[in-house]
Amino acid sequence: MILSNLHQLVHLKLNHTSVDRNYLSNRNGDSYKEFSQSLAPSLEILEINFVISNESLEILFNEPKINLQCIRLYNYGYKDSLLRIFIDHAKRKKGFRELGVSHIFHFSKECMKEAQNLFNVIIYSDDEIMNPFYDVPIQNSFWSNRTVN
Repeated sequence: MILSNLHQLVHLKLNHTSVDRNYLSNRNGDSYKEFSQSLAPSLEILEINFVISNESLEILFNEPKINLQCIRLYNYGYKDSLLRIFIDHAKRKKGFRELGVSHIFHFSKECMKEAQNLFNVIIYSDDEIMNPFYDVPIQNSFWSNRTVN
């Protein structure tokens, strides 16, 4: 997998058009395990714009070299069971700081309060996945002034 060669990767956005969802939705979980193992230890922010099961998130969080600080999940209705996975992860790994979810969520007040005591919970619009995270750094870089011949 090409991701295993990106040793300095810090921010990764996966959109339903950029990922073969059949590959990552393998029923036995092997594909998520392989995917999780291919991620660089430098990865801090992961954004996902397709449905990811609770089991797949647990596989991701059980990978010892993964130390994500922020995960953003778009276009899906989430329940307490998902939030509980993040709460448990934040208790085990103190570096987790932010969960971003789309405005479609169904978290109980109790579960949300417990989560907010451990990390920030940010509500995003569904189309925010399309906003580039690199605008300002790119605009101010050497590369922004280059022209293609």
